Amino acid sequence: MIAYPTCFRKMRSRAFPPFAYSPASSLDLPCVEWMNQTDDQVLELLDESDLILLPAVVVMNLDYTRNWGSRRMSKLNDAGVIEEVERGYYRISSKGRAYLTGEIDAVELENSE
Repeated sequence: MIAYPTCFRKMRSRAFPPFAYSPASSLDLPCVEWMNQTDDQVLELLDESDLILLPAVVVMNLDYTRNWGSRRMSKLNDAGVIEEVERGYYRISSKGRAYLTGEIDAVELENSE
């Protein structure tokens, strides 16, 4: 059996921006080893906005570099939690939404990488 690290993922709220962190709203949940805080922010932004976006637009809204955002979004696409709709345009997938709502656990995402 694989031991997964524990990380703090924030509870989802309907307040925008969806990635605003508050220690009072965190849950102690297992996380996927290859994921980082940026990945949750990207998924939450795509989910809350329900838009198809370029990585450049996503990172501009999250205050990350274009290079960093492109690499993270490529990893998320490979894992199937976001999907490329057209060359360079991404949206959250049903698997990504399931991850955010807790329907998919860390084991399932770890195996998809």
